[in-house]
Amino acid sequence: MVSKDKIIRTASKLFVEKGFEKTTMEDIANTLGVHKGSLYHHIKSKAGIFYDTLMMSFNEPAKRLEKVVNANTGPEEKFRRLVLVHFKNIEENSLEYQILLNERRHMLDHMQEKIIRKKMKSYENYFLKVLKEGVKKQVFRNDLNARVIVAGIIAVGNATYKWFSVDGPLSFDEVARIYTEFFISGIKIHK
Repeated sequence: MVSKDKIIRTASKLFVEKGFEKTTMEDIANTLGVHKGSLYHHIKSKAGIFYDTLMMSFNEPAKRLEKVVNANTGPEEKFRRLVLVHFKNIEENSLEYQILLNERRHMLDHMQEKIIRKKMKSYENYFLKVLKEGVKKQVFRNDLNARVIVAGIIAVGNATYKWFSVDGPLSFDEVARIYTEFFISGIKIHK
């Protein structure tokens, strides 16, 4: 029997390749090599898979960010790690992020959209907390709008799936390090 996680991962891939509307439960079952009926042991509907996919794009990644924020390090090191973790989250959950960014308008009801927005806000708040800590400790500049900084970091990370190629001259980790240093340099107080 196939696991719920495997169903979600497979559906994610198909949602990205074909789009949510064009992906059928039969497509998912055929890709997994199972009968369509066996999918319903784990899920209720294609819309349910879709929502679970979006939730997956936040749950584990948020735990990683929380661990960084709670680490016993200074704000510069925390911020550096947050940016790197954000990029790692995108690399490891690329399909889910693409669905979140491109397909979510299709199937979420009002309550689900509210939950997803709350998760997005919580994700951003990890960055805001460290930025505020850095400003308070006079490590980061206080003349920049923290929400704009966080929105920029998240957007840059989220957009990498559109242009990054594993066949390119840089690895994903190298790209993440370049952006991390770029952001740190921009917010840090240079003495």
